[in-house]
Amino acid sequence: MANEGRANEGRANEGLGNEGWSTMIETVVEEAEVEPVLEVELRTSGTTCGLVLRGNLRDTTLTALEAQVDQLGCVPCDEVVVDLRQLSAMDGVGANVLLGLYHYVVARGGLFRVTGACAEVTTTLQSVGNGVIPIDVGTLSATDGSPEPPAASR
Repeated sequence: MANEGRANEGRANEGLGNEGWSTMIETVVEEAEVEPVLEVELRTSGTTCGLVLRGNLRDTTLTALEAQVDQLGCVPCDEVVVDLRQLSAMDGVGANVLLGLYHYVVARGGLFRVTGACAEVTTTLQSVGNGVIPIDVGTLSATDGSPEPPAASR
């Protein structure tokens, strides 16, 4: 596995149409594959942080997510929205990382929610987290898919 890491930062804001959002992208690529197995994008706007996951979240692809979770710890976020619309699969290890992030955010007094999870990913999250992680639908911006800021900050 090769971690492209911050090599992608230069293209982070290209074509996203997310004025007001600061973005960082972390990608994990397996040697035998050309396409990224997991790409994690961290977007921030005020005190709202969004993590956008693309690909497969499994034990062998956690590096990208863990790098962005580390970055998230350095950003003052009152709300964390995890967008899983482009996540095609997740194993129990990946779900446990999200469960740990949920507990971290809530312990800091923040709000945590997951949006756009397909049925398979929702089932994995619910079974690993015993239904603790809030999963909702329809809370993403209709224009660009960005997590909506809380109503008070709009």
